[in-house]
Amino acid sequence: FSGLDFAALALERSTTAKFVHIWSCEKKENLAKLVRQSSRFHKPKVNFPDATKRRTKEMPYADLFVSTPECQDYSPDGKQNGQKNESRGLLIKHSVRFILAKKPRAFLFEQSDQLFSKRHFPVLKQVMRICAKRGRYNVRAQKINSLDQTGCQYRCRTYIAGIRKIDGITSRPFKWTAKSTIRPKASQFINPPTDHDAPSLPPARPHKSPKEHNRSRQLAKSYVARWKARGVNPVTSLVIGDTGCSKNRGSSRHEESPALTCRRCRGHDLWLSTHGRTADTNEMFKLQTHLEDLDDEFPNWQQTVSKGQMGDAIGNSLHIPTVARILKNLLSAANIQDVQLKTEVPGF
Repeated sequence: FSGLDFAALALERSTTAKFVHIWSCEKKENLAKLVRQSSRFHKPKVNFPDATKRRTKEMPYADLFVSTPECQDYSPDGKQNGQKNESRGLLIKHSVRFILAKKPRAFLFEQSDQLFSKRHFPVLKQVMRICAKRGRYNVRAQKINSLDQTGCQYRCRTYIAGIRKIDGITSRPFKWTAKSTIRPKASQFINPPTDHDAPSLPPARPHKSPKEHNRSRQLAKSYVARWKARGVNPVTSLVIGDTGCSKNRGSSRHEESPALTCRRCRGHDLWLSTHGRTADTNEMFKLQTHLEDLDDEFPNWQQTVSKGQMGDAIGNSLHIPTVARILKNLLSAANIQDVQLKTEVPGF
């Protein structure tokens, strides 16, 4: 479930250390192929297609291990089955299994913020306890919002970081990144309006039924009324709203984006008030990565994956500015210079 391997992109932007991307794990062959064809220098040497069937003992060692197992079974947007769901909820156990067997110098998990909820907190405690006692790691967990990490996306996630205790090697105290005062506006990552764009309600789209289209328009109307009541004019100032959800789960933000999720990006459901349309694939990529252009990282990507599949992968991926800041602190605390990287980033 490495998807687009955003962990490698984050590492490239967080350190000047040389690193080798040893392996990744992605079930969808077309996404794995896309990463192999990308313009990035750091590509995984090996891809394991199924996290549940790989043999941990036969897998190569890596100094740094980044894993973000699918979060749907812990998220309020999913069924919250947790570890009762064998296909997704238990994926985190396969990641822990690698840590105990290969003992990387440091690891980082990203999961749903609901791991801190009463319902799923036992899972968080279990992961931390096993890694600390059986793996001899200093383990810490923190809930972090990307808005506080130079992001313009309301994306709250649980991060678990671990540094292995090694005799003779001194590690430094690990500190989570401090809240940043820098918060760029979402409009910086949205293309300027063209002659075809105009402030309006969401247009009809071929893949949406009349009922879904009417619900989208009603949601957009409610967002306009809500922000006008707060003194914001959505015609001239960007409001991004989710128009693909039910009425009671509607979310909109001014000059910020709601969390980019698999469902929102796959369905292209993020409505831009100043443009009268939904965000395109490239704009969602820039909101998630703060990079210049999707085509720069993955040239001719449309020949390998569909827009829906790319949106799915973007929504399931890491927020690069947040993870880059965490990795910078983690590498420094673990006293890692040259890095071997193993990534697991969601993208089923």
